[in-house]
Amino acid sequence: MRENKLEWMLRTFNGLDGEEKKTFYNHVRRILGELLPISDHLDDIREARFADGPVCPRCGSDKIKRNGTYDGRQRYLCHSCKRTFNDWTATPMAGTHFPDR
Repeated sequence: MRENKLEWMLRTFNGLDGEEKKTFYNHVRRILGELLPISDHLDDIREARFADGPVCPRCGSDKIKRNGTYDGRQRYLCHSCKRTFNDWTATPMAGTHFPDR
């Protein structure tokens, strides 16, 4: 049976060393960022996540106030636990400083 392209790519990727995997990952990430820039969808992410209003990802409180912005991302302050967070806190995008690169 003939191996399909995806199976070949995965087998080849698994054969790479750590530095080669990192280079490959950065290349794919750059291509996907050009095709689907996450910053274009930040409003959609915010609306979906906070459909019922913002809640603190740490304590679950809804006693939240806007607390400025950083790199186009809304910051929030939780009055209950006194912690700050943004739209991406506690998501797979947390800690992503340059999502389009």
